[in-house]
Amino acid sequence: MAVVTFDGANRRIIEISASGDNSITWVDIYQDWKAWAKLTNNLGNDPAFRVVGGDPTTGVESLGSTFFLEAGWKFRPSEENHRVEIVGNIVSVVGERVTADTLGAYTVEVALKFTNLIDRLTELERIRPAIYPLYAGL
Repeated sequence: MAVVTFDGANRRIIEISASGDNSITWVDIYQDWKAWAKLTNNLGNDPAFRVVGGDPTTGVESLGSTFFLEAGWKFRPSEENHRVEIVGNIVSVVGERVTADTLGAYTVEVALKFTNLIDRLTELERIRPAIYPLYAGL
């Protein structure tokens, strides 16, 4: 269930129709971007993200993820009047804002909701890399 699409030529992460108030996470956007990037010809675009975090700090806690928008990529809300909340730590490496204006004259409120620097892992999250090594680092 993608809530965004990607425009590699213009470096835009574009929200798909919001249908009122909407909440999405940078983790979901990043997962969608990884899937999009693997498609034919999309790896020719500049990478949208660099991510840090996930490192264990104790047996049940890890460093929360922080996403860095690279190469001028920005999030553009859908072309409609609405409010969107984006949850997660996000920074633009070029020091710009992480959002772009809509193309049309819409009233959009974008709320960036930052998250914990330390995340508590569930038992499944702690044992999953040992059981399924391919999940490590995802």
